[in-house]
Amino acid sequence: MSRSPLALSIDCGTQSLRAIVFNTDGEPVATEAVRYDEPYYSQKNGWAEQDPEFWWDAAVRGLSGVSEQLSDEQRQSLVSICISCLRDTYICLDDKKRILRPAIVWPDQRVAKDRKKIPLHQAAIFAMVGMTEVIRQQRKVTRTVWLEENEPGTFRNLAHYVSLECWLNYKLTGNLIDSKANLCGHIPVNYKNGTYRRKGSLMWAATPVDPALLPPAVEVGETIGTITDAVAQKTGLPKGLKVVAGATDKACETLGCGVLESDLASVSFGTTATVEITTDRYVEPQRFLPAYISAVRGHWNPEVQIYRGYWMVRWFAEQFGQAEKIESRKTGIPVEQLLDRLLEQTPPGCDGMVLQPYWCPGLKQLEAHGSIIGLSDYHTRAHLYRAILEGINYELLQSLEGISARSHKKIQAICLCGGGSRSDGICQLACDVFGLPAYRCHTAETSALGAAIISFMACGQFASYEDAVRSMVHYTTSFLPDEDNHRLYRRTYESVYKNLYPALRPVYRRSFGL
Repeated sequence: MSRSPLALSIDCGTQSLRAIVFNTDGEPVATEAVRYDEPYYSQKNGWAEQDPEFWWDAAVRGLSGVSEQLSDEQRQSLVSICISCLRDTYICLDDKKRILRPAIVWPDQRVAKDRKKIPLHQAAIFAMVGMTEVIRQQRKVTRTVWLEENEPGTFRNLAHYVSLECWLNYKLTGNLIDSKANLCGHIPVNYKNGTYRRKGSLMWAATPVDPALLPPAVEVGETIGTITDAVAQKTGLPKGLKVVAGATDKACETLGCGVLESDLASVSFGTTATVEITTDRYVEPQRFLPAYISAVRGHWNPEVQIYRGYWMVRWFAEQFGQAEKIESRKTGIPVEQLLDRLLEQTPPGCDGMVLQPYWCPGLKQLEAHGSIIGLSDYHTRAHLYRAILEGINYELLQSLEGISARSHKKIQAICLCGGGSRSDGICQLACDVFGLPAYRCHTAETSALGAAIISFMACGQFASYEDAVRSMVHYTTSFLPDEDNHRLYRRTYESVYKNLYPALRPVYRRSFGL
């Protein structure tokens, strides 16, 4: 009897790394989670750095732990390893592929001075389309620009500038190769055709990284290589196990939610909250904002992000959740689960409190900051907690309406994923705000599940992504909107929330000198 194939996923996230083995029914067979004690460290306020070996150590621990849970037969049934990885975190290597400095992790807020002038003809084009401030800001947060200004020695020795996923591929196989579905962040990518932009070209000016520093990138699912004998010996995995090109965490998450070419959208309640769809044609989610390359080959994910998303739940717990933190230490119940009780203490609409969740400005809203309006003496911390969740969902709804209009897709339902989706209260609130049926998968590990689908597609286990999703993605929980709540949310969204940013934009600009 032939062995049933298994796929091994590495999901390298902001807070932890998980190594998970899935079968073709989408069920986890073995899981090893490695939670980071210190996801990143800060030498200065706003900085976020980490030694790349920190992630490799976590990967080895995760792979070793999973291998120990498998039988000999199961280990031999593994078809490949596929990585789902956090985005916009790049590693500097010299010509011998040695680490030059700690990686600058995606939450990092440092900016360069960027005194270099953009060529006049390019500056004129950016001015004509109203993108001058956006382009200038993107240049300032491009890490290589900062390195050239502040660490010229590092910059001179820089030979390879690679994503975290690419570096993990290298540690596994010895091959410095990335996936086109992992190209994301402050590097010059033509997302429409999956290539790097030519040095000196118009859009290269927004993220001026020399393409010669960037690694070759292959189509999602293509073979990167096989694990080295040293990795096999260290982890207990079988020699010759293939590593295939994966995708970003959000791209894998969207595939793991079963969001293909359909009327379904993925709404992620992660550290960064996102909303996205999958489409077989290139569609910008907002004007001049790229659609990222999908984990589904030949497709794209028009996506809008709230950079501080459900990080705001942790922020709330840190600043206002002392009671829940004490109870969590006594009972072992996660703080986030205890915070659900605050939703039971407050009505939908927060008695008039409305929050705008711009704790970190977006790409097209450079001057935006968080705001709260409608405060009265009867409001409590419970109201603030609900207002955070409602504000995030108002912003995601506004983003989805824009994506729907630009893609000409009428979204009929949403699939909820990310850490926040473990809460029934949060899921029901989102369902009420969107006014759409909402589904939650059988596993919270949708990024790893998406990576497993890539593995099985790469080995020919399924004839199509649709077949893979039918076999591996199962919606075990559904939510229907409460019509009264939705009407209240819709009134607040239309009459208050959509007007907040346009009304406050001049104030932001005056307050912060823009």
